[in-house]
Amino acid sequence: LARRDARGDDADPRVGRVGDDAVEPVGARVLRGDRVPDLVDLTLQVERQWREQPAFGEPLVPQAVRVAALGGGLIGRSGTALFLAAGKSVSVYNPDPATDARVRNAVEAAWPVLTVLSLANSPEPTGDLTFCRDPRAAVDGAEFVQESIPERVDLKHALYSDIEPVLHPEAVVASSA
Repeated sequence: LARRDARGDDADPRVGRVGDDAVEPVGARVLRGDRVPDLVDLTLQVERQWREQPAFGEPLVPQAVRVAALGGGLIGRSGTALFLAAGKSVSVYNPDPATDARVRNAVEAAWPVLTVLSLANSPEPTGDLTFCRDPRAAVDGAEFVQESIPERVDLKHALYSDIEPVLHPEAVVASSA
């Protein structure tokens, strides 16, 4: 596709609109004898479209302050460390009481690496880290929910059935599946 110049015919049915610029197939311009766009033209068009997109790494849910991490296994522990590094408060659900120590140890071990990679906003976590044995308690009030339980359909169905009644209406629920 190429940008149309100001003398282009707006009545041409082959012309569509992208943003504020009218576009048409490059082949149509060649047939009319118009100048074919060069790489610079195309690069400028792509660059304009890229600038309109959210910045890479920009949070999808910037307003989320409270996160629920459902599952304290390897993936859940990693996610918890990343959420804490972003300054979020995290409630971790896992039925195993030994999970609490494993999660705390994983966050402590990951923190220097998160700091070196500039992923941590502070020298130590600023958000609260809490543990729940009931998934409903973990998701209550959470704006973002990360589910990372074992890949068993029966477990996932039971978990989602448990948490659905207490989910915040605008909460984002993500799965590591």
